[in-house]
Amino acid sequence: MRVFRALCEPSGTLIVILQAASSTLGEVSPSPYKSLQLLAPVMSLQDQITVQECASAAGFSLMSSRKVALPSGKSFAVVSFRG
Repeated sequence: MRVFRALCEPSGTLIVILQAASSTLGEVSPSPYKSLQLLAPVMSLQDQITVQECASAAGFSLMSSRKVALPSGKSFAVVSFRG
């Protein structure tokens, strides 16, 4: 997060999109794009609270957050921070 802080202007905005964990869906969905499956062994979902705490420790302040649900059943948090 400190790298993002160094790259962000003082009044800049950082947007983070976090995929929520699901008990019924895999982290990487089946896709005709086979290369996406390469993400499966290295993908690590992060908790929104943890990301917010890391952002705050790096000097960002929370602006907003919202949940987005897809028809597939996957859900995401879109979190905005001010630099």
